[in-house]
Amino acid sequence: MEKFRSEKNPVSDEIGLMNHEITPKDRLQNQIRLATDVFSILKSDSKIDFESTEGRNEIMNLWGKENFSKIYRELEEDAAFKFHKRLSGDIYKITAEDIIKYKDSGELPE
Repeated sequence: MEKFRSEKNPVSDEIGLMNHEITPKDRLQNQIRLATDVFSILKSDSKIDFESTEGRNEIMNLWGKENFSKIYRELEEDAAFKFHKRLSGDIYKITAEDIIKYKDSGELPE
């Protein structure tokens, strides 16, 4: 169940997105959620500390350093994205696995 978060506490919103307690409402929020999921896959041996600034920064630093933000945009702009059987042009259906596969192969996932 989605928790109510105050706009006065953006850190709480960010943590809610990272924990999948809040549904993303735009591309930026979706990227925060995906960045966390990608981090969890690629750094499965690392414990994520959502409460600390350093923990949240580590997640977003990996997202930026590895160009996942660019990959996300390229996937979204791929001509086949709109007609993809599962994704159907919906950015909220993109998963961390999709991002990683697209980065590795340059192709939309099956």
